[in-house]
Amino acid sequence: ATGDRGLAAPGRTAAELWQAAGDRKAARDKAEKRRRREEQAREDAARTAAYARHLDQFATRTEEAWREAAALIETKRPGDYDRAVTLLRDLQALARRQGDLTVFTGRFGELRTRHQRKPSLLERFDRAGLSP
Repeated sequence: ATGDRGLAAPGRTAAELWQAAGDRKAARDKAEKRRRREEQAREDAARTAAYARHLDQFATRTEEAWREAAALIETKRPGDYDRAVTLLRDLQALARRQGDLTVFTGRFGELRTRHQRKPSLLERFDRAGLSP
């Protein structure tokens, strides 16, 4: 008597094999997306930490940065406008981090008014989210 041990288990159908392959691919895709999200989160955290360190160092030279931004604007060169905007964005971020935008808002408002006839500069201010 051979019993049930001699009988082979029935094979899977093509549809079942396709389903299993699809399930494995979906699991791999899901794991890859999770890995990419985690990597992106690590990169974002590293960028945030690096910018915080930059602002820490920048905080020691705010007056110099205001003077440099004003001097760059006076050159009337687009590349210098971009550098000035970068400095001003850092000044704004530092003021926001310190919880006091009042000084930044006042000084930036004066700077913007003084250069109101420079549409290219004003456009750069607006694109950068700088406002008095």
